[in-house]
Amino acid sequence: MNTALNLCKNEWVYFQVSNPTVLKLQGEDAGSLIHRLSTNAVQQLSNGQGTLTVLVTEKGRIIDCVSYSVVDSAIYLVGSEGKAAELIRWIKKYVIMEDVKISNISESCSPLIVTGPHAAALMEHYAPKTDLNNVAVGAAITLSDGSLAIRYPALVETTWVLLGNEKSSIVGDIRADEARDATDTYDVVRIHAGWGKSGHEWTDQFNPLEAGLVGWVDFTKGCYIGQEIVARLDSYDKVKHRLMGFTSPTAAEGNVVLDGKPIGFVTSCVPFDDGFLGMALVRTAHAVHQKSLETEGGPIDLRMLPMEFA
Repeated sequence: MNTALNLCKNEWVYFQVSNPTVLKLQGEDAGSLIHRLSTNAVQQLSNGQGTLTVLVTEKGRIIDCVSYSVVDSAIYLVGSEGKAAELIRWIKKYVIMEDVKISNISESCSPLIVTGPHAAALMEHYAPKTDLNNVAVGAAITLSDGSLAIRYPALVETTWVLLGNEKSSIVGDIRADEARDATDTYDVVRIHAGWGKSGHEWTDQFNPLEAGLVGWVDFTKGCYIGQEIVARLDSYDKVKHRLMGFTSPTAAEGNVVLDGKPIGFVTSCVPFDDGFLGMALVRTAHAVHQKSLETEGGPIDLRMLPMEFA
């Protein structure tokens, strides 16, 4: 295990985000608009609260997965790299008479993802008056320099996304510790955690249930774009594929094959140790832990997600 992965497993590291997506929504109707456009219940959330939600097409396919954080009278949406323009176009498509202002603040935020067993202690240092145990996933806290930190699902134990601004210093201080820059290992860490990526697991080829995002869907809320299809998939057990991890001695790619017939396809594959690590969408009937299958790039052994970070 290289130095960065060792620090990630035992202490804390950060990942830099290139071409970030951070939108700031304001106006009386901002919350109700995103409530109608995404899978989770967000309209009732107030200052200091947040959640994770999926923006989907009319056919229930993934546009992007975002965190939704309420800070004072504003809503912050943090999405995948390079998705800001697309998300703005999609949201504006449904703005008619609503009181909603959308600001693209991506360039000014310089986001960092901080994760690891000691990440909690780091956040306590920068937010000494905040009880971090009571911060829900998706909620944002204000750090001592005025920047924001959003709690995320664990990549390696505690994970936070930090959003700096022109007056903040904390993001710069953390980035200055170059030994903890694990950006080159991000794909290895996220695949272990079963965390998707735009253009890989999070695309309009898949619905949220196939991509392992059932926890991002509220099945009791009212109508939203794509709701009928997502609900039907769940109610009638019609989810055709399941997201699985895998290990491989070679660079797996393309279709996943059984007895010469395609039953899925590889979504991510990266070098790890003496082999490769990845994720694949596999027909539900064949999505079995330790099952051996073939791909166009060689054999794979399936693993349930998340995978143990050895």
